[in-house]
Amino acid sequence: MPLFYCAILAGLGIKRVTEAWKRPSPETEKPRKRPLIYVDFSIPSTTVHMAFPLHEHMFVYLGAMRIGLKANQQMRLDLDQTLVYVPSTSPREKGQWHEFGLVKNLTVTKDATDSTNPINVDMEAFRIRVPVGYHISNLVLNITASIKGLKLIMENLKSGAFHTRKSPAAEDPKDVPPIVISIKEVSLEAKDSPIEERLNLIWRVGMAEQLVRLDMEETLNRKIEAIEEYEKYVKAGELTAAEALEDGEFSPFHRREPEVAEGYLHELISEHWLRRIKAAQTEQKRREQLASDRIHLSTRDLKLPISIAPPALSAPLFRASFQNFKLSVQNPGMARDEIIEYMGEVSASPFDKGTEFSLMVPLHLKWDMGSAKVSLRDYPLPLVNIRPCADGRPAWTLDTTFIIAEELHDDDSTMYVPCEIIPAGLGDSDAQPFVVEVYKTISPVKTYTRPHIKIHSERTTEFTWGNSMQPAIQDFMKVMETLSHAQIDPSPRIGFWDKFRLILHWVVKIDFEGPVHLHLKGKPELKETILTLQVPTTLTLLMAKALVLPWHGRRIPNSELLFQMSNTRLFRSRQNSY
Repeated sequence: MPLFYCAILAGLGIKRVTEAWKRPSPETEKPRKRPLIYVDFSIPSTTVHMAFPLHEHMFVYLGAMRIGLKANQQMRLDLDQTLVYVPSTSPREKGQWHEFGLVKNLTVTKDATDSTNPINVDMEAFRIRVPVGYHISNLVLNITASIKGLKLIMENLKSGAFHTRKSPAAEDPKDVPPIVISIKEVSLEAKDSPIEERLNLIWRVGMAEQLVRLDMEETLNRKIEAIEEYEKYVKAGELTAAEALEDGEFSPFHRREPEVAEGYLHELISEHWLRRIKAAQTEQKRREQLASDRIHLSTRDLKLPISIAPPALSAPLFRASFQNFKLSVQNPGMARDEIIEYMGEVSASPFDKGTEFSLMVPLHLKWDMGSAKVSLRDYPLPLVNIRPCADGRPAWTLDTTFIIAEELHDDDSTMYVPCEIIPAGLGDSDAQPFVVEVYKTISPVKTYTRPHIKIHSERTTEFTWGNSMQPAIQDFMKVMETLSHAQIDPSPRIGFWDKFRLILHWVVKIDFEGPVHLHLKGKPELKETILTLQVPTTLTLLMAKALVLPWHGRRIPNSELLFQMSNTRLFRSRQNSY
């Protein structure tokens, strides 16, 4: 923060000097021609260590950065690789950093001659990887507090006034410039606990291994029973019965005593288990290496001033992979009253006239994807699997108006966060710190939208849910809860799913052109049920506060949360073999 503050002061001084030396422009000034200038900057590597005012840190590495301005006034930025690291939260890894973000081959272009042209952002790969135990909400709070603190300093320097507290104020809708983001490969991951990784692998491999072990022990026990029965007949003089055992399934003849044979069997089982668990670990590493090859960046030759924790080639707790991702963002062209009316229709609770907002960002989104896959750990069945189209067109399309808004609250719903601009003792040992206070509302920021999603893939779209996934779902929910801040008041804690109703005021409609399979998985000893929905299939999910919306000219009866319509349905049940 002190560097930013000094840079702002220096920039303001340069601006005042240039304005003082500027000549007054004549009343009739001829239009100037744009000079034919080509500028190109090339920086091999850049490292930035960000120390935020609320004691959060982030390290950014920018490799092979090129900035150019062509003669046709086209601005261009190229980055071969971008790496973002955050400090580890584990006491065992004190001083080490984990990868948080990765961008491969970033290109940003903008035509300066026409403001209506979009900003084009192209990437070959983009990955967000949340380390174990890391709270994203703390990083978001530090970034927002820093931005609000710098904004307050800028307002003080421009107006000549001096304020150390920034309170929320009513704002007009933001005007977002058009942006087009195209990414070939997107991966969103949440790392799993190392202990859970090992236990999960041991549990799955052990289920198959114990069947082999039990079968081998059963065979040995039956062999021992045959030996004991044979010896009993021999001692009793019943040779006929003893000879009958010789032609049985298990011969009574043996070269080792049963106690010795049991020892050999336990050794064999141990060796067999070691081979199986090592083979499973090798296969898991192979799959993870294959999954990360398209995103992986070589960091072997990087010499960074931080200690980076070695990556573990193990299945993450959660992974969402998108191919041929394209997102177009632009202003929807709606007036403020139209935006408020749209928000009231989506949430089914109209806003009062004169309602003011401290934040309002209207967006029009168009989102296309070639394919999508969402999986938990290394489970064989993914949660969501949208396969690509055979003709190469997007398998997923979405077109909607998306509103991000936050109502203006009073001081009872606002807390102030201290933001240190200049630390104590800087320049003089007795110097006091320069601290400003920025606001943070207790209520969450809300979103309002009515997306219409179309799945164009003619191949089967799969969804999976089951009781056996509940432990992994609960661990993933703990990660999702770090996206929002913990409650400050002593009221009962709100669960993650309950926050959906407060944050997401959505009415989602999904159309499937191909068949849909819903796998409902029970416990290992239970059966698996498959629900097949044949085309055309329409699914409507209502996530708003009030559960009422029009449906083909009708109202959904009883205001259900989930409504599904299809031509045919097929239920199948099968017994899994383990």
